[in-house]
Amino acid sequence: MPTELIQRLENAGLDGLPALATVEEDGWLLRRSQGYSRRANCVMPLGPCAGDLKEKIDHAEAIFSADRLDCTFKVTPASQPAGLDEELELRGYERDAETSILACDMAQSPIMPDGVRLLDRPDDTWLETWRALSPRTEQSDILLQLLQAIEVPAIYAVIMPAGTDSAIGIGCARAVISANWVGLFDLAVHADHRDRGHGQALAHARLAWAYERGARSAYLQVMAGNQVARRLQMRLGFVEAYRYWYRIKRAS
Repeated sequence: MPTELIQRLENAGLDGLPALATVEEDGWLLRRSQGYSRRANCVMPLGPCAGDLKEKIDHAEAIFSADRLDCTFKVTPASQPAGLDEELELRGYERDAETSILACDMAQSPIMPDGVRLLDRPDDTWLETWRALSPRTEQSDILLQLLQAIEVPAIYAVIMPAGTDSAIGIGCARAVISANWVGLFDLAVHADHRDRGHGQALAHARLAWAYERGARSAYLQVMAGNQVARRLQMRLGFVEAYRYWYRIKRAS
């Protein structure tokens, strides 16, 4: 994939999950959010830089250490400067969480499915559903702060169980629009309700919402080894665009 498109999608992803604190230094973004999500707590080497690589890494390590965070780099095929990944490996940084970025073009809008509730903000129902289904429940208050910082159009989707008055849904997801791209994030469906089309319904609802607002391309991210999710996404027309991974230096 061309470097320009990788950088475009990486920048779009910044809109999808802002950080509590971001410092831009010589082409690198240093993002920290009290440890919630690697994406919001990492160095993103997006642009060209002029400084000495070893000195830049030392500086990043000092900033993350001051916040008592593992120094983490998000590495893509377009990361700059050349040799960054090799230098991090020499320093003992672990390679972790290889992730696929998948993309598709939308020639037409999907049909909006029944049974999906769309919200323009993460209300109590969406948040309680996310807390019930997410493995990161202990930091859900930080997630709310990050979601409230989103400045681009965003939507929150939830499916409620039929025939009950439960305040917690059986599935949820969210999406954000950057330029003509829509990013699909945080899909979760209760284990007892999988393989019933809920994941596809949540995807179609978000894509239809985005198409109405001018988005004509979509992207998402999935762990490289998650074959179940990849099969769903392939049925939706997504194909792999590139992969990224993290390099992590554990705090002592």
